[in-house]
Amino acid sequence: MEDITYLIVDSEGESKQNLVNALSYLKCNRVFTANHGNEAWSILNMRKKVGCVISAWDMPNMSGIALLRIVRASDLFSELPFFLVTEEITRGQVIEAGEAGTTGIIIKPFTMENFKNKIDSMQQLRQEFANLESQKHLEKAKLFLDSEDWDKALSEFKKVLDYTENAEVYYNVGYIKTSQGNYEEALIAFRKATQINNAFAKAYRGMGEAYKKLGRTTEAEENLQKAAEIYMNKQMDENAEQVLNEILKINPNTVNVFNSLGILYRKQGRCKDALMQYQRAQKVDPNEEKILYNIGRCYVEMKDLKKAKEAFSQALELNPDFEEAKQILKALEIGIF
Repeated sequence: MEDITYLIVDSEGESKQNLVNALSYLKCNRVFTANHGNEAWSILNMRKKVGCVISAWDMPNMSGIALLRIVRASDLFSELPFFLVTEEITRGQVIEAGEAGTTGIIIKPFTMENFKNKIDSMQQLRQEFANLESQKHLEKAKLFLDSEDWDKALSEFKKVLDYTENAEVYYNVGYIKTSQGNYEEALIAFRKATQINNAFAKAYRGMGEAYKKLGRTTEAEENLQKAAEIYMNKQMDENAEQVLNEILKINPNTVNVFNSLGILYRKQGRCKDALMQYQRAQKVDPNEEKILYNIGRCYVEMKDLKKAKEAFSQALELNPDFEEAKQILKALEIGIF
């Protein structure tokens, strides 16, 4: 069951408790109660997060049907699900309730199956309405975003988040906050996006940019590296290359970036570019056997087998148990390549 708040309105204590118990059986435990329509209307206006009203039809002071009409006349609650509960009903009352805008009528005594069906149908309607409303706000937000009307775009994106948690929406909020220079707020939005989707490269990239603006270069580099890894895993090579080069602007001696660019270029068949990156990595860390191994692989693909043997041999000097280097060096020595 969706975790929404219910308002039970009934002047009869036992009947009211039966409805509370029925909701509890369906794991719906967020419930307010009122003894009549006036009290219910006060609760609605104090607690605007009520997601559904279940009201007795007949009550003193203000009846359920009168409360329903007041609710439907309010812009704030015009779409609020509202059930009327009664022991018996005439055809005329059914028409009256329908014209007043009831979501449904629950006849007492009810079975749990029938009650559950009513609640399920209501929640489905709520979800359909939420999807429709969030889509409307999303379309407006994108138009404002394209025209760089940041405040209006932000307002519409926040309305979308009232209906659903969405990583792309949080990313856009972060993007707007970054454009406005509100980097700490941007980080909150980007972080929320990655919590919803931990493979959301754009959000990690956004965090990296925000951290860079704040002068927090270590965190900027970490998040940009994460974005680059995701792009590479998704074979989005152009995006990965852009991010890796952004990291180099922060720290020109980042071994992992040189190595990653080398892997990227080699995969693209750009062996000379790959070799250059591996050699840059080796200058920073001359005792890393895996870099030498990658250099050797480049030379193999470039058909310079002499230099390839030298690179694999150096890798094995650093790590005699480097099995991959052993195997490829043996293959070179017996002329497989």
